[in-house]
Amino acid sequence: MVKAIFFDVDGTLLRFNEETIPDSILDSLRCLKNSGIKVFVASGRSYAQIKRVTDFPFDGFVASNGAVGIDAEGKVLYKSSIPYIDLFNLVQYLESRPSAFCVSYMTEEGVFANDINELLKHHYSLIHIPLPEKRPLLELLRSKVFQLTVYITPEQEKTIIDNIMVNCVATRWHDDFADINNQRYNKATGVAFWLRYYGIGKRDTMAFGDGGNDIEMLKYVKYGVAMGNARQEVKDIAYHVTAEVDEQGVVQALKYFNLLQEEDGLITL
Repeated sequence: MVKAIFFDVDGTLLRFNEETIPDSILDSLRCLKNSGIKVFVASGRSYAQIKRVTDFPFDGFVASNGAVGIDAEGKVLYKSSIPYIDLFNLVQYLESRPSAFCVSYMTEEGVFANDINELLKHHYSLIHIPLPEKRPLLELLRSKVFQLTVYITPEQEKTIIDNIMVNCVATRWHDDFADINNQRYNKATGVAFWLRYYGIGKRDTMAFGDGGNDIEMLKYVKYGVAMGNARQEVKDIAYHVTAEVDEQGVVQALKYFNLLQEEDGLITL
């Protein structure tokens, strides 16, 4: 019996270049909740960025790729930051290479960046959120940072993770940039937190995603569903591959698993 479902946002619940989650998806989520299934967001977005696209009453939030857990009322229940030594090493690296690459980062105060370049602008336009405030690079060391986004190639990413930010992990959902988080936390650890919190077993779980930051989560749950628009490495590890986000892939998968019927009645596995 499926008791908890975790949903990525961009490319899963929300089409790229759209500003709000479609009503058809929200109606399906309401049906799930009405049947007693708990529904969660598990996103690379910050909590504030998640709330920009919907006020749906989710049962909990896994934000910043698992770095922050927030309950239905908006209370932070756990948070994990990037180790200071890794941030220090990154700042030193960038100070010696002023034009190396652009970095945006999430803190308790908001989202900021050391510079605003075309790759960053494209990223933020894809998910319809305001550009971050530009701050001097050293500001990166003055707050707890939950997630970085670096606008670099895969080759540069390997250099950073292998030599500069060795306590972190990088994941991609777009070729132009990578998210960097504390290697001890990801969407799967966020899922595990909520399962403990509500006393739900892994055998009763499902998750949807499309990006590299969803892989650990899809592998962790019983039924990991990759969107049709997912990266190939995500599809390769999924229990099931559904249609693309533009083709109502979430709704189609819920019907495939007999969780949502044509008339929006619900039955459980």
